[in-house]
This record gives sequence, C-alpha cells and structure tokens, in this order.
Amino acid sequence: MVPKHKILVTGGAGFIGSNLTHRLVESNNDVCVVDDLSHGRMGNLEGVIRKENLRLHRGSFFDQAFMRSELPGTDVVVHLAALTSVPYSVLHPTTVNRVNVTGTVALLQACASASVKRFIFASSAAVYGNHKPPLYEELLPDPLSPYAASKASAEGYLRSFRSTYGLEYVILRFMNVYGPRSLGSNEGVVPRFLRAIMKKEALVIYGDGRQTRDFVHVSDVVDSIVSAINPNAPRDDIFNIGTGHPTTINALIDLFQDLLGGEGLNIRHEAQREGEVRRSYASISKAARSLGFAPKVELERGIADMLAKVT
Repeated sequence: MVPKHKILVTGGAGFIGSNLTHRLVESNNDVCVVDDLSHGRMGNLEGVIRKENLRLHRGSFFDQAFMRSELPGTDVVVHLAALTSVPYSVLHPTTVNRVNVTGTVALLQACASASVKRFIFASSAAVYGNHKPPLYEELLPDPLSPYAASKASAEGYLRSFRSTYGLEYVILRFMNVYGPRSLGSNEGVVPRFLRAIMKKEALVIYGDGRQTRDFVHVSDVVDSIVSAINPNAPRDDIFNIGTGHPTTINALIDLFQDLLGGEGLNIRHEAQREGEVRRSYASISKAARSLGFAPKVELERGIADMLAKVT
C-alpha cells in the first residue's frame, strides 16, 4: 500500500506529538519522528514504534545533517517541539528563545532548502496576552511572557519564509490541551491536578481560581492537525484550536470533586505566577469554517476518562 503523505513530526514522542504520531501511522502515512526525549517518552509510541512506516530519530531538530538527509521528498513538517513552560521562560528567556525561535528558524531554512511543501506550526493562546475574550485570530499578539513572545516571533518568521522562500504554512494556536499521555508532561493544569490526586497531595491554585481557560481534548487537536495536513486545506493562515467555552480553575476543581464522588480535595492557594493571562478562551468559528473543525470531547468526559486510568 502506498503511503498517503511523507510527514516529519518534531516532538513526536511528546504529549500532543505522540497522539498525532499514532493517528498518522495508523492512517498509512510515512512518518518520521524527531525527538530528543528530553520531554517525550518512548512509552508514548508503544504500539506503533515497530511499524514499517514509522522512523524515530532520537535527536534534536537542531541536527542539520539529519534534516538535510531526511527532509527531501517530505510533504509536511509538523513542528511541535518547543519549551512550553511559562514559569521556566520567565527564569530562562534566552534558552527559550534559542529553542523556540532560533531553532524554528533553522528548521524553516532546512525545509525551504529541501522544498518541503507545507509547514504546520504549533502556536499558543498565550500570544494573545490579556486581550478580552473570545480571542479572534485577527487580534494583534500581546505576549506577557518570554514563552508567548517566542511563539509570536516564530509566527512572524513563518510569514517571512512564505514571502521570501515560498514555504507554505499553517499556524494552529492551541488553547489548553489535555488528554491521554499528558501526565508525563511538565505543563498543564489538568495533568498537574491529576498527579496531585494520584499522590494524595494538595491541588495548587495560583491566584484566586477565577481565571478562565479553554480546555480542548488532544484528540480534537489531532483532528485539527490532520485537517491542516490535507493539501487542499487552506494555507498561509492562522487558526484557533479550542472549544470556544471558558472554564474557571475553580469550576475545574468542582468537576474533579464531582467525578470523584464528592470526595473532598485538599486545595492550596499560592500567588499568581508571572506572565500568566487572566482570561482566555477562543473563537473557533474560523477553524470551523475553513478546516471543518468541530471539537467532539466534552470536558467532563475527557476528565472522567483520565481519572478512570489513574484512580
């Protein structure tokens, strides 16, 4: 059977990346995963790692020699690898810039040289800063943290590489992604709460808990990436990927308690962290119209499925 597409996924052994890799491999694509396993895990690829249409390069996407040998003939690069921690970026802005901006530029240059057809970039709701939601793609970026600034900067480079080198791009601005294989990741309030529940530790709320987030299931995020891979999908554009519904952190805690049968959870409040936005949820009308995006997994079901696996 002839593979559908030749696709390279950076960070393909991480949380979102491994969920995408499973989908792409099982759909008969020729997939190359590039992951240095600093955040990704081999266990995330269990079930597909020995498939003939998957190759795993255990190294960095900075590896120019490997990229020069692998990228020719590649249809699509999905760039998920990044340093994503806002608190870490506040402490280490230079490191985050090196990986998220300089590294992305080097990858874009390699893709342009190899005549890669399309570059899909995982951006973030963080680029909007404290714009009043719902967040529309037309809003100017207003990054509050070095992490957010790095994503906004990388977006600018994608646009410049399109005009200068002709490299097609699709930017997907993910809201707060949760779901299977997220427990090994360092970021995200849902996996952080789940780990605390597993260890019978306090669930830490930064600030008053009234901040809002748009929690989107990883399977819906994968749907959006697969849609963007389609060569007939819109190109050279930006799409929000979320649910369009705000949830406060306090409401998230209530949901955990309800799903645990009313079990009282130990809650601890700490000061709000630097660089974090107050209110965030997306307008997804553009993605619905242009990508056919329609989130399917409601938050209650998604959290219940995760709790069932850890309690």
